[in-house]
Amino acid sequence: MGAGLVSLASLFQPPFTPVPSPILGSKGSSKGASSGSTSEASNTLRSKTTASMVELLGEGEIVGLVNGAKSIFFDQTPVENEDGDLNFKGVTWEQRTGLPDQEYVNGTTQVETPVDVGTRVYEAQGPILRTINEQNADSVRVITQIPALVKTDDDGNITTTSLEYYIDVRPINGDWSEAAHVLIYHQKCTSPFYQAHVINLPRGGCPWDIRVRRITPDADKDTLQNELYFDSYVVLTKGRFTYPNTAFVYIDVDSEQFGSNLPARSFHVKGLKIAVPSNYDPDTRAYTGVWDGTFRKRYTNNPAWIFYDLITNDRYGLGEFIDAAKIDKWGLYQIAQYCDEQVPSGYNSSSGEAMYEPRFVYNGVINTRDEAYTVLQNIVSAFRGMAYWSLGQVFAVADMPSDPVQLVSPANVINGQFEYSGTAMKARHSVAVVAWNDPEDFYRQTLEPVINDAMLQRFGWRETQVTAYGCTSRGQAHRFGKWILDVEQHETETVEYTASWDHARLKPGNIIAVADPRKAQVRAGGRIVGTEGTARKTIVLDSDSFTPASGQTYQLMLTLPSGDVEARNITGFDGNKVTVNPAFAELPRPNAMYVISGTDVHPREYRVLSVAEDEKHTFKITALFHDPTKYARVEYGLNLPDVTYTRPKTTIKPPTNLTIVENQYYNNGTPRSRITLSWTPTPDFASVSYNVRATTPGGAVDYGSTKDTSIDIDDVVDGDYVFYVSATSVAGIVSKEASLSYTAHGWAGTDNPWVTNLAIKNSAGAGVFSGRDVTFTWTNNFPKNTGANNPFFKNNVVTVKDTLTGDILRTETITTDNYTYSLDSNLKDNEVYARGASRKLTFSVTIWDVMDRSSETESIDAYNPPPSAMVPTVQARNGAAFISWSAPASETDFAGTMVWWSLQKDIDPLNTAPYYDGSNTAITIPTSDNVPYWVRIAGYDVFSKNVAELTVSAPLQVIVLNLSSDASPPTAPTNLKVVDTGYGLLDLTWTNPPDPDLENVELWYNTTNDIGTAMYSGAFFGEEGIVSGLKSKTKYYVWARAIDVTGNYSDFTASVNGTTDKLVADDYADGSIKGVKITDESITAPKLAAVSVTGDKIKSGAITSDKIAAGAVVANSISANAVTSDKIKADTITANHIVSNTLQTKNMQYNSVTSVAGVNGTGQQTLQHTFDDSGQGDALLQVTAEVSTFKNGTSGDNSAQLTVTVNGNWFASGSVGGKAGTGSIEGTITYSGYIVLNRNMYNPHQTVTVVATLSTSVNDNVQNTISIVLMEMKR
Repeated sequence: MGAGLVSLASLFQPPFTPVPSPILGSKGSSKGASSGSTSEASNTLRSKTTASMVELLGEGEIVGLVNGAKSIFFDQTPVENEDGDLNFKGVTWEQRTGLPDQEYVNGTTQVETPVDVGTRVYEAQGPILRTINEQNADSVRVITQIPALVKTDDDGNITTTSLEYYIDVRPINGDWSEAAHVLIYHQKCTSPFYQAHVINLPRGGCPWDIRVRRITPDADKDTLQNELYFDSYVVLTKGRFTYPNTAFVYIDVDSEQFGSNLPARSFHVKGLKIAVPSNYDPDTRAYTGVWDGTFRKRYTNNPAWIFYDLITNDRYGLGEFIDAAKIDKWGLYQIAQYCDEQVPSGYNSSSGEAMYEPRFVYNGVINTRDEAYTVLQNIVSAFRGMAYWSLGQVFAVADMPSDPVQLVSPANVINGQFEYSGTAMKARHSVAVVAWNDPEDFYRQTLEPVINDAMLQRFGWRETQVTAYGCTSRGQAHRFGKWILDVEQHETETVEYTASWDHARLKPGNIIAVADPRKAQVRAGGRIVGTEGTARKTIVLDSDSFTPASGQTYQLMLTLPSGDVEARNITGFDGNKVTVNPAFAELPRPNAMYVISGTDVHPREYRVLSVAEDEKHTFKITALFHDPTKYARVEYGLNLPDVTYTRPKTTIKPPTNLTIVENQYYNNGTPRSRITLSWTPTPDFASVSYNVRATTPGGAVDYGSTKDTSIDIDDVVDGDYVFYVSATSVAGIVSKEASLSYTAHGWAGTDNPWVTNLAIKNSAGAGVFSGRDVTFTWTNNFPKNTGANNPFFKNNVVTVKDTLTGDILRTETITTDNYTYSLDSNLKDNEVYARGASRKLTFSVTIWDVMDRSSETESIDAYNPPPSAMVPTVQARNGAAFISWSAPASETDFAGTMVWWSLQKDIDPLNTAPYYDGSNTAITIPTSDNVPYWVRIAGYDVFSKNVAELTVSAPLQVIVLNLSSDASPPTAPTNLKVVDTGYGLLDLTWTNPPDPDLENVELWYNTTNDIGTAMYSGAFFGEEGIVSGLKSKTKYYVWARAIDVTGNYSDFTASVNGTTDKLVADDYADGSIKGVKITDESITAPKLAAVSVTGDKIKSGAITSDKIAAGAVVANSISANAVTSDKIKADTITANHIVSNTLQTKNMQYNSVTSVAGVNGTGQQTLQHTFDDSGQGDALLQVTAEVSTFKNGTSGDNSAQLTVTVNGNWFASGSVGGKAGTGSIEGTITYSGYIVLNRNMYNPHQTVTVVATLSTSVNDNVQNTISIVLMEMKR
């Protein structure tokens, strides 16, 4: 930093080091005394100590002490006077300026390890020895003590005496060498005398031995006191501290000169060498040539470059956080030059001439920790500035003379509106007391009072106390106080306005020129239309409203394409054209901003305080009035003439663009109308208020005065109006009136409301809704606004009808824009018609306003389809068929299932009562053996059980073949337990019974521990199963029982229980979804959308063998006719897709026969199949007869008949008729169906015989074939 006095805490080398005394050779003597008297010699031995101090001056590199020892002060007294005389003796010092690789100072230690000894040394007993084991030791300080050195002769006189001793040292395995020899010759002391001896230890000799050896014989009389003690020793390890980057002074001083207290130390130093421009000489404060932007290290007290150093230095500044490239160094360069300019100091030389000094310097010490912002603001306050961060850069600005960078007028201000405010009276002072550091008073803080006479007369004594940081000049402190008071006196007004992107480049500290016609009383700013002539000296303005005054001179200030503001003298006015000389440096563009400045009217200058993006594309500017004449007053005491900012006016123009908008509204139940009259301010912006009057259908009305540019007139009646508006200026001048005629229509001119966007919420499309309830939404629209919160809104009327019958089910009046028609309402509304809920609905809505006007009716149809088709699964039991199905999980309004069971294939559900109707998903039906049955099922929902509306499955044939019987039930399962829980499911395991004819294990569940009301979950073939479809976070009880192949059931197990979990996706790790986690038959056809499984949905190689459990692909998992040739891409199933030996008879067992019938028109084929394994499965039988006969010229009811029997029992039959007119028969008779088998596990090799017989009534040209296929299906 700058030069100044530094007084900092020191680093001591404790304890104070006793300095060894030289060998004393003087001899004490005593003067003669009268007879009978005794004498005592003076004490001549005294202990001496020195203080060693390392005084930290600060960060380096600095210039250092200004003038050697003359710049070192003890208690404000220099060590050395200007004439070279020393004020203190025994002072040695060294300084380091803070280089990173500076040398260490001799004498400083890093570690001192004291060791007490306290042992008396006798000559007769030999030396006292101690061993030092510190490997890093450099030396040892041996301290001896002599309690007293005195002798009393026979006459009682107390005299001096002598003492001699040695201190020796030896390394390990080495010889003794003398390190110190002490001879105290004829000296005296009566109090303990300590003496320290620093002994260097031989290198590489650890451990070392040291000893104290007495030479003088031991005293043998009480009259001689010369005892010697080995008091202690201190092991010394030299520090060799360099203190890199730290400036310090090392001092050794004899403490005897200061008694028990050390003096306060101060140092006069030149501070840090910091980065300054490469073309700058800090000593002469001269800037040579053009700066290239580079720096060099030099000492300076220019506050601008001190600020730059603090924000760029990465050791003690903000360089770790701020990139130097993001600092506006060019702005700092201008500020630095302003700081170095010479101004009067306020003092005169001996010859009476004014003395000058730099405008701003900073000579200070930053020796306390503080917020970075506070420190930086203290620095910039030295040059009357501020620092801020903007647009990714650090900027510093100073209050110094500057030209405007932006022209401002209503032409580039939103709404042309300026808002002004003044500073509070309490914020204005008449006296400033400035604290600064006076070098004549040892740089102590001194107060400099500054008085503003004008403010004193106005406000009296109003004092403000401020600190001039780093100020060591009384003149600078005085100017600082004058500047504060002058600003408070003259710069009391702030302006705020909003502009667009042309103001985005403004920064705090910039000067703007504001041509506000309300302030100036004349329009002196706007935008140019363009230029005329090749000389570019004629500028066409957007108005001719400015009239030059006689005897005045004017300039045209213009914003050039580069963004610079340039001024040129105006040599002539011609309407809206002005001529300038010389021409502008650049060709002005149309719409460029201009301001006319003259000796009679000048734009007001403001210094920008802040720029904030107020809204999108708009910026709010706040600026403080700037008085460019204050610098002459503050620094030179000159009062320049005041600048004229206002030109008095005699006339103003009337407002323009009168506009009327009529609105209707509703208040306290009464419809009303309002007229809003607005206008554009006077073109010269000189008006401050407006007077409004009108002629109305009820007569003349005076609406008074307003400062706004519009008024609202309520309770307008229909009829003709004429409005008159005049403007009034600040001086009270009234303009001519502007007028506008208007005819008011009131409510008669408004439209009715209307309804749009009527829709079904969450509809699947085409008016379809799912679930029990249906919600309709719409938008209410009004001529003036949209939404139910509109003040014109009264209500909506909704109507619900049955679409098929047209019956009105419900009509409601509501005040919301949505309506939910619930199933409960649907059922209740249909009770009057004695029927269930309507599945097809028509919904209508109208809107009514407060004037009881209605919109057109908007309608929409809604349809809740019945449940989708379900396919039953059939299993055989001894004398019974077990039929199960899965309810459509996606249909939340599903209610139950109806099952039709008949011996007739053509079951008619419309005219046949169902065998079962309920909510179960499985039933058991007793059957006769070897008799074919037919089954159909249909699901229904909460809306209707009307079979005509339901989707009934196709007839499915079931035949139970009783090949054997077994009446013995299996043993019940054991070890049933819940091993895992999931979202809506329980995972259970058990141990199967040992019965060899076990078919599966059933699981049943209930929310109470009651098997009587338990529900069936499913049958499982292993020893683990999932009970799914449960509610989450619910406790369930589960039972198990076994069933054998003949349908015998075991007893139920005891119940176990578990609580289901909530579904949390993250709870499932990769690979954790195993087969036991997926409930049987949970993957159903309705879950998959049409054509949803395409080639691009399955990743290449995704379906591997380990992903499919053994036996997982079974027949009932694939719908009939699902796998067709178009579903399998050409060349898809190749050899490498099927593991070797996979397709074996145990996987696909079948047998087929194809033959040609005889010439007599009849043919019979027989297929016989024996099951050669455990037989756990059913059989799929397909019989096809292709009939092709020809009989030319014969007609009649010819036909072909196919009959199928299984084990001699009729199974199926079919026929095809002949062609009319020819008698020929052509066609195909096909039958496919199940053969449900019951077989004895102990006799599995059962045989099934299928016989297909074809007979025809035509025996000519017969070409018939019969194909029988029997395929066993594994379980």
